[in-house]
This record gives sequence, structure tokens and C-alpha cells, in this order.
Amino acid sequence: EMHTSSASIRTIDSTSLSEKKAIVTVISILSNTNLIKFVTDALQRLRQDHLLQKEQYRLTQTDGTVEEDVIRKSIDNLDITDSKDATTNPSHDNSLEEQEDARTPMELEIRHFVVPLKDSLDSDLLSVLPDALDAIDKALDHGICLVHCAKGASRSVSVIIAYLLSRHPDKFNSFDDALRHVRKARPQAMPNA
Repeated sequence: EMHTSSASIRTIDSTSLSEKKAIVTVISILSNTNLIKFVTDALQRLRQDHLLQKEQYRLTQTDGTVEEDVIRKSIDNLDITDSKDATTNPSHDNSLEEQEDARTPMELEIRHFVVPLKDSLDSDLLSVLPDALDAIDKALDHGICLVHCAKGASRSVSVIIAYLLSRHPDKFNSFDDALRHVRKARPQAMPNA
């Protein structure tokens, strides 16, 4: 069974891009080829759905009017919004044009990185950690990162704990500190000991 969680996607504003882009990196800690194919196919469907929703949005923009329900549904379904969205910040007084621009669906780039690791006590986590931690660093440099495994309890949790301990030693002094932090977001976290 695949467990997923929703997260708000941070906007990347790059002068080299013609429009805003949300970059999501999915790191799969899996060894089962069927699960890897399942995740890859699901990500491909998400890309296609996003492109379709952007096209629906574009088609609703005729004569300067916008069908609010199509825009809102598109944004709500993907939970991808520009942080300047005036509807979420009532103290900021934007013009109607700025408000419509803020609700425009962004370009979505999904990156997928597979870390081959079996869910067993004898798996060699240390052999894949350097690549996994580097992938997380790169993902966070450009957007957000989702690390998952089949159940979201052991392999992905172990990688996240290693990331917290190695990249944020000032905040996490021990394995138990990092595990407590992870369990705030993922109570079923049970890394292999």
C-alpha cells in the first residue's frame, strides 16, 4: 500500500524562466520494480493532469474574463499556488490584474530519483546514503522534496533521520531527537534498528 501526504509547494521565481515554476522532487526508496513503475506512472499522470488543467485555464481566459471555479479547482487539486496570492493575504491590496496573475496555475516540474534499497534488516543503508542525501540537498535547492518508501515507516524515515543528523547537527543532537521530530509529522515512523 502506498502512503502519500500533501504538502504546499514553494514557488521558485527565476529570472531565466518565463513564468513561475513549482519544482517537486520525489525520492523513492524502493527495490520492487513494480512499485517503482507504479510511482513513475503516477507521476506521469500527475504531469499530464497538470498540463490539461493549465490548458483548461488558458481556454477560460477570453475577453479578459476568468471562470473562477475552474481556476480554484485547478489550484486546490494541485495545491500549487503563488505565494503572492492576494486571496490568502487580505492585508495586501493587489490590483485585480495582479490577483488574477497570482491565481494562474504555475508550470510544474516533477523530478524522480530512485534509491534502490530493500526493506530488510540486512539492507546496506550506508551504501546508498551519500546519493540519497545529495538528492535531497539538490531537491531542496530548487523546490520541495518528498521522500517515500512503500509504507513510509522504515526506509524513508531512516534516510530523513540521516539527513537531519548530517545536515542539521545544531538542531538534532541525537538519533532520538531526529526520530521525535520525524514522528511529529509521521507518527508511524519505525526505522529498522
